[in-house]
Amino acid sequence: MGSRREDQIWARAGENENAVGNLVLHLIGNTGQWIVSAVGGTDDIRHRDEGFNARGGVSKAELKPRLAARIAEVTAVIASVNDSRLAEQAHV
Repeated sequence: MGSRREDQIWARAGENENAVGNLVLHLIGNTGQWIVSAVGGTDDIRHRDEGFNARGGVSKAELKPRLAARIAEVTAVIASVNDSRLAEQAHV
């Protein structure tokens, strides 16, 4: 069984609420879809429901580097955007 802190990542007060783990997965997926894919021009491979349907299975030790990697991707895309790209309409 996981540690209390690990369990808290996936704790929900009710079935209609999201755990911290769900929100982190959503943030990783959302920024990938909207910034890395739509603005950066890569394929959108997001599976949105998986982030919200998860009830565990991803540890804090796995979530942290995944989020850090996504932030690095987002930062690179934003840094590469030029003025003409800013004027374009992005499709998500």
